Formats: sequence, C-alpha cells, structure tokens
Amino acid sequence: MKKDSARLTGAVNRALEDMFEDGTMRRISLDALGMDAVTQARQAW
Repeated sequence: MKKDSARLTGAVNRALEDMFEDGTMRRISLDALGMDAVTQARQAW
C-alpha cells in the first residue's frame, strides 16, 4: 500500500473495523492462536 494512498488506507481501515465489529477478527484469533488476543487489544486501541 502506498504511503500517500488515503483512499486505499480508508478502505482497509473500514474493512478491518467491520471485521472487528462482526466478530471475524476474534474468530481468526481463536482459530490461529487458540485464544482471544483481539478483544483486549481492541479495547486498548
């Protein structure tokens, strides 16, 4: 991703936000790591 690509950065950030909101990130964390490493990190962010 180019550093100055605000449009692409915005789209990626929206996609990540959607994944946090619908629980996809948590499920990926549980599958990959065997634990919820997302919820605490998300609250701190």
